[in-house]
Amino acid sequence: MLAEQLGLGKVSGSDEDGHMMYRAAASQGDSSKLSMLWTDLEQGGSYVFVTMETQNLLKAEELQDTAEKTGKIMMAAGITPEWNASIQGSALSQGLPGEALAAIEGTMEAEGSGLHAVESYEDVSTVSRSYTVPGSKRFVNSGDHKIALQMAVHQNDNDNSNRVTIGLPLITIEY
Repeated sequence: MLAEQLGLGKVSGSDEDGHMMYRAAASQGDSSKLSMLWTDLEQGGSYVFVTMETQNLLKAEELQDTAEKTGKIMMAAGITPEWNASIQGSALSQGLPGEALAAIEGTMEAEGSGLHAVESYEDVSTVSRSYTVPGSKRFVNSGDHKIALQMAVHQNDNDNSNRVTIGLPLITIEY
């Protein structure tokens, strides 16, 4: 019923590791896609993800309207949405991933963001940091930290390009 109200296509279901997963998706305008993933959890609960994607944020005028409409439909269905955002693109710095992330951090610090790195991860091709942001109203607790932003730079093995992913409050997509 939720998929229908969101204007999504036919719902498909599959059993994955003992949990039913339901999926539906549809294009929204020329440059966006709306999709839903609903999975059942133990003890009768469930979790639903509604994802809005666009290849070009500057050409996705309908994205804000879609977000508002989706939130209202979810609320009417008894689901309290907890929004997050993830943004991906190519880094201007195409050296080592750590250098690219440091360049991005420098730009954000120059803008007066007040970012403070509190957690990090690094391997051969990826560097990720999580930050507190003064005054942020949306965050997740991680130990003693209130994480409001996460950034990662991943170097593509095929062409050595650096892909930047920024998540508010966390990255919730593959990076």
